[in-house]
Amino acid sequence: GLIVLGILMGISGLMQLKGKNTAALVEIMNDMFNMPKTMLQLAFVQFFSWFALFAMWIFTTAGVTSTKYDMKLYPETLNALNTSFENYYNSDNVIDTIKLEPIKKDLTSYDKKMQSGKPFVISSIRVAKFFTDSTIRAELNITPRTLKRMETIQKEYNKGADWVGILFAVYNGCAAIFAWLLLPMAKLTSRKITHSISLLLGGLGLFSIYFIHDQNLLIISMLGVGVAWASILSIPYAILTNALPHDKMGIYMGIFNYFIVIPQIVAAAILGFFLDSFFHSEAIYALIIGGVSMLLASVLILFVKDKA
Repeated sequence: GLIVLGILMGISGLMQLKGKNTAALVEIMNDMFNMPKTMLQLAFVQFFSWFALFAMWIFTTAGVTSTKYDMKLYPETLNALNTSFENYYNSDNVIDTIKLEPIKKDLTSYDKKMQSGKPFVISSIRVAKFFTDSTIRAELNITPRTLKRMETIQKEYNKGADWVGILFAVYNGCAAIFAWLLLPMAKLTSRKITHSISLLLGGLGLFSIYFIHDQNLLIISMLGVGVAWASILSIPYAILTNALPHDKMGIYMGIFNYFIVIPQIVAAAILGFFLDSFFHSEAIYALIIGGVSMLLASVLILFVKDKA
């Protein structure tokens, strides 16, 4: 992405040297690097707001299922899985071992967690799906007790995933209702204060998922996220509209959407690395990172210059 941006900047510079100052690419590049101050300030707010949302969309299912449902894996079960997998991996029946690498990677990470000798939760369903696959179950040769544990984990994951779908419906429904209250709130306080409060509630909602142990109470968390969602989709654009020159409205609105796409790329690129490197691949910590990100956005919006 940075290389492409550099190439476009170079082409734009060459075109300007040749006097093509009205070319579309030249105008877009110049407008991007000379955006109004309010838009630049809002860019940081948008980045951290949407980074939090993408963290939520990517990791909520894994985070909720691994912490609110019975996804425990016991040392004796893991030993049995490792033995079964090694025998299958080295057997003549396996033609393509590349497809087995994700399972091998998961089992290796589980071995590191098992050092404590205590049961731990798993956030990936790949291992359970692999060992309950009816097409290869006979070749895996696992004990009925181990198979039952894998089936339990898969059922619990499915229950959790279904509940996350309901939770997402809750925050969208909350956003639809709360959207009607944004205007009176903005008139009573200001657009910045309204957005700050909304992001604060959203950040606390994401943050609270870690501390709430009853999955039913996660509806409260999603209500906070719904408030933030309603505000994110409206107030930044209302603030931005007043700050833009009217003849550049289309270009700047398009450029403003960069700050939705960039956090999506960043979240996809680094969150998995952070979880693997610092949090033992436990997805729930991605939601904490998302909550902190949204709380930061709720502070940054207060420093945005908003024209009356």
